Amino acid sequence: MERKLASIQKIKSVEPIFHPSDGSLTSLELVKFEDIGWQCVARAGEFVVGDLAVYIEISTVVPEHPVFEFLRARHWKVKTVRLCGVLSQGLALPVQEIQSFVDIAIDDVQVGEDVSIVMGITRYEAPIDVRINGTGRVRTFPSEVVPRTDEERVQSFPHILDHFRGMNVVATLKHDGTSATYFWDVEQDKLRVCSRNMEKLDPDESVYWQVLKTQPDIERICKENPMLVFQGEITGPAIQKNRMARKQPVFTLFNVFDRDDGSYIPQYYAKFLLDGYDVPWVETVYEWSEFDATIEELLELAKGFYPGTKNPREGIVLRPLMEEKYVYVLGGRLSCKVINNDYLEKGGE
Repeated sequence: MERKLASIQKIKSVEPIFHPSDGSLTSLELVKFEDIGWQCVARAGEFVVGDLAVYIEISTVVPEHPVFEFLRARHWKVKTVRLCGVLSQGLALPVQEIQSFVDIAIDDVQVGEDVSIVMGITRYEAPIDVRINGTGRVRTFPSEVVPRTDEERVQSFPHILDHFRGMNVVATLKHDGTSATYFWDVEQDKLRVCSRNMEKLDPDESVYWQVLKTQPDIERICKENPMLVFQGEITGPAIQKNRMARKQPVFTLFNVFDRDDGSYIPQYYAKFLLDGYDVPWVETVYEWSEFDATIEELLELAKGFYPGTKNPREGIVLRPLMEEKYVYVLGGRLSCKVINNDYLEKGGE
């Protein structure tokens, strides 16, 4: 499902914010929404319960426009901040502001409506580092073979937790790196190598190819299981500030896709396949025999540091032990991520 960078949301609650040093009432209020799990700090009196608002997600870039002039000093980027000691994750704007971008009657605006395009909101993309991406030829990611790796954040789809209720669910550690996909092309008799968005056609200095030198079993497992696609995260020097403190690039597996069946195989079977191969599987953080966690509990579980460091971990990924191929709200498999708020405050995306 395409991520809604900006959407129409209904205000569920408005709470006063008191100054952390002396307890005095500030000119700010905490705004929460009915259908999403994010919260924003806004000017006092700007919203009342039941109002519609334009919500703009974190890790986005807004256009250079008078409505967003206050973000000029931040280079138009929306990110997690703490104001008067309160966490603010995104922007909440009065719904009338949408009329500055498109000629529309406010009565025609619907809750949940995606307004990213009409407002010019784009996803933030970190600058390309040649040490990660290399200089070899590329082409578009082969989505006809396997889906891209991209997890929805649970705060954007809190109702997705209802689909997990009562299931055997596993929370795995979210590695903070760059996504990689490997599979064997039988017709061409060669390994195919992909980043999250592109296929890397030529061996080059990119981490996607260089990691194969230290982990040759990646190629071996692909060649010996040609109908499977192996997806994971590469962490290491120059990748996302190397928060896991790797001395060299390391590929860790988190998905195995069956091309015959057109779906991901269950985690327990994927881990069984790794016997005999020197390819690590992502670490388990917690497992529920009958899932019953709340967003608040999941956010607490997502906290912590990467082993051997003082770097906040990115968070966790939730998946049922037995794969659920399709849920309507996500437009795909049942899977989502819970991002650690401490990580977001430290500049994570």
